This record gives sequence, C-alpha cells and structure tokens, in this order.
Amino acid sequence: EKKVNLIIKNISIVELKVSDIIVNNSNFKVNTKVFTLQSNQEQIIEVSFKPQVIGNIEGSLLIKSNAQNDILISLFGNSVSAGIFVNKSSIDFGDVTIKTQKTETFLISNISEKDVDLIISEVTSTNETFKEFFEAFIIKKENALQVQVTFVPTIITQQTGKLLIYHNDIEQEVIEIDLKGRGVIASNIQLSTNYINFGSSEVYEVS
Repeated sequence: EKKVNLIIKNISIVELKVSDIIVNNSNFKVNTKVFTLQSNQEQIIEVSFKPQVIGNIEGSLLIKSNAQNDILISLFGNSVSAGIFVNKSSIDFGDVTIKTQKTETFLISNISEKDVDLIISEVTSTNETFKEFFEAFIIKKENALQVQVTFVPTIITQQTGKLLIYHNDIEQEVIEIDLKGRGVIASNIQLSTNYINFGSSEVYEVS
C-alpha cells in the first residue's frame, strides 16, 4: 500500500465546507471526506493506493464543496505482485509412534518477475497434532525458504489437517498443504531367553 498526502487549502475569505470526497475506484481510498476550513486554513487528505489486481489502474477523486465548482483529480497507479511457489501440495508423515514426533520440510519460493518481496504473514495448522514453527518472514526475489512442520501424535489414530500459508501474492488464494499421519504404538518383542549356552561341543569338520 502506498500513501500520498493531498493538501486542500481555503484561499477565500469565506468558510469552505467540503461535503464529500468521492473515489470511483476501490483500489484508491481517502481517510477524510467531510470537513470545514476557515480562511487560509489547510486540510491534509491521505490518499492511499492498495491494488487488488495486477497492472495499470486508473481512477478519479471528486471533491464536492460549497466552492464555485467541484474539483476532479485523476488517479493513476501501477501494481506489481510477488509470486509464490510451494514445492509440496501434501505431506504424508506415515506411521509415527505416539508421544514421539516426526518433522518434514517444504520450500516456499519467490518467483516474481519484478523486484518485489514475498511476505509470508502467517502459517497456521488446522489440526494441533501438526505443529508449525512460524515467524513472519520476507523472501526476496529468486530466493526460497525452508519451512518445517512436525507431526506429534498423542493417540492411536489417523490424523489429517491442512497447513494454511498467508501471503501477499494477489494472484493466488491462501496456499493449502494437505497433511496426514497415523499415530501407532511402538512394536515390542519378547524373547524366550536372553542367554544361550551351548556347553562343550566337538568341532565339526567338513571334508
């Protein structure tokens, strides 16, 4: 999001009443729409550009007031976006002994054609059995980051969930990675004895 200050000044000797500021494109916004200015007073209007699509974007800003004429201002902006690529769409942890854990990794890459940072704002799991170790991070163009997710089963059952990756690539929705794994009991073995004694035995020679 980019912001530009627009200064409106009353250069008359009478009171200026701004009754509305109309923006005709939702990619542009203003923070103030109604105010009154005495002679020589100024008002700073913050005009912001937060594009929702890629490319050149045009709009207009119409200032309605008790001045002789309404004022129309043209708005222009160009939007670019980071490009996200995740190298896995699913992770299968297989069988994991309960009360232990298994960790898998995946890569998040910034494949933007422009020099735009990829911002990963949040990574969450829909199933608390799958643990993500997340802090918000930024990936520069043509760079990648390895991310870990850990399966920590506590009961004997099949577990499923999704890892949700929130980002600033406006051409893609939230990225989802399917997760699954099964909690199992560790195998046990029992021996009839832990000691074998053959005693004395003749050497057996094969000719």
